[in-house]
Amino acid sequence: MLVTLKEVLSEAVKKKYAVPALNGHDFYTAQGCLLACEQMDRPLILLYAADFTFPADFRQDVHMRMLMEMARSAKIPVCVMIDHAGSFELCMQAIHFGCGGVMIDGSTLPFEENVALVSKVTEAAHACGVSVEPEEAERFVELTGVDALAIAFGSNHGPYQGTPHLDIPRLQEIRQRVGNLPLVLHGGSGLPDEEFSKAVAGGINKVNYISGMQINCANEMRK
Repeated sequence: MLVTLKEVLSEAVKKKYAVPALNGHDFYTAQGCLLACEQMDRPLILLYAADFTFPADFRQDVHMRMLMEMARSAKIPVCVMIDHAGSFELCMQAIHFGCGGVMIDGSTLPFEENVALVSKVTEAAHACGVSVEPEEAERFVELTGVDALAIAFGSNHGPYQGTPHLDIPRLQEIRQRVGNLPLVLHGGSGLPDEEFSKAVAGGINKVNYISGMQINCANEMRK
């Protein structure tokens, strides 16, 4: 069942759990993620990374139609969304493909420019019934009207160097400030189980987990 990001995360906020956001870069990976979540009867966010390097002749439109059809025919709620889109145009392309969520990433921009970009994407996405996820905190939420917020509290993209330590008090403070807005953890790969549990208990509702899957696939291929 194809749903929006807002729909799939609203229940997660109410019942205090997190939805996995997993890699949908190819058919077999996407199918494996879907089958695993169907077996556990849990919802899924299927990610399509904006910065992923595809061959020049790669048909993104065909790939996206495949992901959409897989989501529509799934036995569980599935949101297909673009991850780390760095421009308004990429977000609009994802909405055109049928994505139920877009993550606009203006984190490298000055605060005012970031707010302006996210507000523009949010206005256009909401007009199409699509949810938006950015990166910053309370004032950012008030200024942009986003549907989910990716926050920095000690997590890291890719494999961790050393032992990861999440700043749970910081997470809990942000949760109090933004009310029932869904909060997102980027950089789930490499976190111990107890850190996941602490993060979800502290208010996380979506966990991005990609690098760990890619590393495991590469290791199996080498074998």
